[in-house]
Amino acid sequence: MEVQWVYQLLATSLSENSETIEEVYEPFLIQQGFIMRTPRGRQVTDKGYNHLGRNKNNDNNLFN
Repeated sequence: MEVQWVYQLLATSLSENSETIEEVYEPFLIQQGFIMRTPRGRQVTDKGYNHLGRNKNNDNNLFN
């Protein structure tokens, strides 16, 4: 799952700039192992999916 839209969502709900989310929150999320940077972009890790109670193989289903 690409996480860029999540940054926009967080920025809006926290009344922050999306660049602030990337500069402040992203390093923490990477350090904690919830996301990782790959050549294909930022990806949610298995730990991130587990934390959110989501199934990595079923993340395209909006209503699950």
